[in-house]
Amino acid sequence: MTQRERFYKSVTLSEIENGVEILLDGRRVRTPGKSPLVLANRDIAEAVAEEWSRQEKEIDPLSMPLTRLANSAIDQVAPERAKVTDQLVSYAGSDLTCYRADEPETLQRTQAIKWDPLLDWFHEETGARLVPTAGIMPLTQSEQALAAVREALDRLSVQILTGLHVATTSAGSMVIGFAGIHGRLSTDEAWETATIDERWQREKWGTDAEALKREKALRQDFADAVRFAALHHSNG
Repeated sequence: MTQRERFYKSVTLSEIENGVEILLDGRRVRTPGKSPLVLANRDIAEAVAEEWSRQEKEIDPLSMPLTRLANSAIDQVAPERAKVTDQLVSYAGSDLTCYRADEPETLQRTQAIKWDPLLDWFHEETGARLVPTAGIMPLTQSEQALAAVREALDRLSVQILTGLHVATTSAGSMVIGFAGIHGRLSTDEAWETATIDERWQREKWGTDAEALKREKALRQDFADAVRFAALHHSNG
């Protein structure tokens, strides 16, 4: 979506056989790929419609995260679901929560307190037992664990998979992304869990303004993805 002048007056919803459409002055919205923008249920449709309604003189795509995620689900994730799933399985295979510091002890303890219960929960939810290691040496997770991750992803709707993909790439962890979209962690809790190393580095070396700015943007992407997924949970 490129920025352009607002060209419509009314934003309404239309329920159709396979979901809910957004109508601008009675005309259906289409994705950048020219597909009809059909939302899975009324909750997400109302949230997307609100983004269109609050646009003023110009349409600012950056202020419409749910619309962008809905477009992505239709144009990118649905036709490339296998590829997206492979990417998420790859994240799980080298997950942030499995790579622990070999020193100092205070950082090791913080990581264990935050990440061990999360890995236990992930195992209970998916059947995948991911094993942690200390240091930077590559870790290979078992084929059984990665197969269980794939099975869990295959059970998700394309919309929730879209939210998970963005949450995962934002947090740098599929486990934390999975916990976020399933409500195991709030956005604040998830981000604190995902940035243990960064906060330790800041305490030791000081603050980098550019790094903080980038982290803030990633946190917002994570929050938007979690909200997008939450609005679809009634549909699976």
